[in-house]
Amino acid sequence: HQKVADLTRIMQGTEEYADNLNNKVLSILQAINSTPAAPPDLQKKARDIQVQLDVILNQKFNRQSARPSDEENPPAPVTLNQRLGKLSWISFGSTGDPTQTQGDAYSILMEEFPPVYEQVKQIGETEVPQLEKAMESIGAPVTPGRLPEWKK
Repeated sequence: HQKVADLTRIMQGTEEYADNLNNKVLSILQAINSTPAAPPDLQKKARDIQVQLDVILNQKFNRQSARPSDEENPPAPVTLNQRLGKLSWISFGSTGDPTQTQGDAYSILMEEFPPVYEQVKQIGETEVPQLEKAMESIGAPVTPGRLPEWKK
């Protein structure tokens, strides 16, 4: 039960962090679009990052679909949040030992989630700061969370 609680905390925090990054990158794209000196490759890089985050948020963590439900339109890929939600609901509703199904679901999450976590971490710690540095060098408008350099 503690492992599921820990995994829930990490996964929810990662999803929220990715959502914040997505909002930041959308602001960056707006700033790049309003900067005449912005090179096309900077816009392409920002757009590529935004697409990665969109896939993470709307395909890995959640399923954005016009279909009515998973049960009515199988086979739908199981998202991280669907698997975690079912695992958590079963786990927190019981005081007994985990079942084989719960163990399998946890094992699957432990295989599927770490690459997503690492991708989000890479975007947040490396790719977005590189974008922001490039934006500063061309004098792009300030975006949320970016302190402009003050040259005295």
